[in-house]
Amino acid sequence: GVYRWDLLDPKIQALTDAGFEIAAQFCYTPAWASTHPERENEIIVCLPASSAFGPKDMNDFTTFVEKIASVGPRKANLTLHMQAWDRKSLQRLKDVGLDAFTVQIEVMDPKMFTEICPGKAEHMPYEGWLQSIHDAVDVYGVGNVAVKLIPGITLFAPSGHKTWQEARDYHIEANRWCIKNGALPALLAMW
Repeated sequence: GVYRWDLLDPKIQALTDAGFEIAAQFCYTPAWASTHPERENEIIVCLPASSAFGPKDMNDFTTFVEKIASVGPRKANLTLHMQAWDRKSLQRLKDVGLDAFTVQIEVMDPKMFTEICPGKAEHMPYEGWLQSIHDAVDVYGVGNVAVKLIPGITLFAPSGHKTWQEARDYHIEANRWCIKNGALPALLAMW
């Protein structure tokens, strides 16, 4: 495709010239890259449903990340907040300039994961998401991987927690699991 940076680059250059350090973040799969772009107008947890699926063509997406990571004033500390990916794909993204990775698993329970995140479960089974966290830590290093969790969301799953105390205790354990495995828990409140 054609990349047009003429609107963005002058603004980034001005910030860089003013002494700001740029830290770029990709969040979710853009509709043009999604395996389900037709679901762009369907909303799931405040986001287009198309963003819940991985890229349909990893080569196109990697080229896009590489262009952002390495051209002109856009060279930045670059973090990708997305789906669980296999080790090979994680390494390819690191090789083209990605500095950190966030696995957006939302909930760390296999049954609730399938209930709350059906698109993500379709992309990869729960165990694959856990493996992706381990692989990301191996590729990017301890402290360069985050695991996005949504506190309280387990109260809304059919098999979820019945009290806020149960949900709190579950999230404490989920945070401990992340830290024990070299990842940073990233809590996102969406209420």
